[in-house]
Amino acid sequence: MEKIGDSIKGGRSFGPAFERDGTTVIPVAYVVGGGGGGAGTPKVKAPESQPSPGEGSGAGFGFVSWPIGAYVIKNGEVTWRPVFDVHGTLMLLLGVVRLLIKVRQRKR
Repeated sequence: MEKIGDSIKGGRSFGPAFERDGTTVIPVAYVVGGGGGGAGTPKVKAPESQPSPGEGSGAGFGFVSWPIGAYVIKNGEVTWRPVFDVHGTLMLLLGVVRLLIKVRQRKR
């Protein structure tokens, strides 16, 4: 269980910082995990002629990590750069809508 806890501790959300041309980048990820386990014994004993359902136990664990952005440190200022650029996506969408409007107008 100790190793499982180490797998999803808060430090896993930040990747190793690296520097390029005087700019430091610290990658950030959303990390989530979970696990479970159980054990059981049959409540009713099986007849002698049938195999016993037996006893069982098991456990499982997993975690996933999604990159969400990076902290960028340049000239002493820290900025957040998300992986998903909302402004860029909106500009692209606006461009596509304008193109579709022009195409429809030409067909008339």
